[in-house]
Amino acid sequence: MSWILDHKLILVVYLSGLMLAAFELNLPQDRSDYLADPEAFLNPEINIADVSSSLYPDRALSLYYRAYQASLCFGPEDSTPPECRQRDRVEPGQVRELIERSLATGNRSIEMAMYNYAMVLLMENASSEKIDAAIYNWRVSYPGSSQADPREAYQRLLRQ
Repeated sequence: MSWILDHKLILVVYLSGLMLAAFELNLPQDRSDYLADPEAFLNPEINIADVSSSLYPDRALSLYYRAYQASLCFGPEDSTPPECRQRDRVEPGQVRELIERSLATGNRSIEMAMYNYAMVLLMENASSEKIDAAIYNWRVSYPGSSQADPREAYQRLLRQ
C-alpha cells in the first residue's frame, strides 16, 4: 500500500513539474527589446533605472541603467523628453562617470556598458590611448560581438 502511495506522490510531483515547465515555455523568453525602449528608463511608473538603483544601488547593472537614463536626459532642456524635466539636470561627464563606476565593479557581463564607454570617450574627445584601451577591453571581453567598431559607429553618428 505504501508503495502505491509513494508512486502516486512521485507522479503528482512529476506532473506538477511538467505543468510548470509548460507554463514557463509559454512566457516570453527575451525581453531585451524592452530594455532598448527609452520609456523603460523614463516613465515614472515602470522606470527600471530607478527601481534597480533603489534595490541594488552599487551593482554594475544599476549603475549602467542610470548612465543610460542620464544619456537620454543629457542636453538642452527643450531637446530632452518631458520626463527628464522632472529630474535633476545631467551634468557633462555624468554619463561617463556612471559607466566608469559600473565597470569598476569588475562586472564584465554588460557588453553595452563596455561598448558605450568607448562611445562616450569618443564623444568627449578623450585621449586616443584611453579610447583604444576601452575598445580593446570591449573586444577582448566580446570577441564575437556583432557591434561595429565604436570608432566607425561614432563616425556614422557624426554624419547624420
